[in-house]
Amino acid sequence: MQKLLTLGLILALAATSSCDRLTNPRTATNGDVTSNATLTGLTVSSGTLSPTFAPGTTSYSLPVTNDITSITITPTAALADQVVTVNGGLVATGSASPAISLPIGTSFIIVRVASADGATTQSYTIAVNRAP
Repeated sequence: MQKLLTLGLILALAATSSCDRLTNPRTATNGDVTSNATLTGLTVSSGTLSPTFAPGTTSYSLPVTNDITSITITPTAALADQVVTVNGGLVATGSASPAISLPIGTSFIIVRVASADGATTQSYTIAVNRAP
């Protein structure tokens, strides 16, 4: 009987921990940093992000001139074991993405961060507007 009670308590604690991660995606309320899915930096090879990058801001615009035909994105993860993708391609934290072709007009670049435990994700969107 004691083993069943202990097992029930363990399962209840695990369920509570999972709920914390869902309700607070950046850092779980239990202090578990493995559920962190934020960036600490986001830079572009041409132009200037608007607004200026901040970890809690997830939507940006980036106007570029017509002569800019491609761009690279350099995301920096909050933790080294997070998984970061740019438009679906894996990118090492602090490294530039492969060049992304820019058509004239507006295109969107999605930077996605997954926590080390895989339970939490965060997406950052950059709307790039290449002048005609």
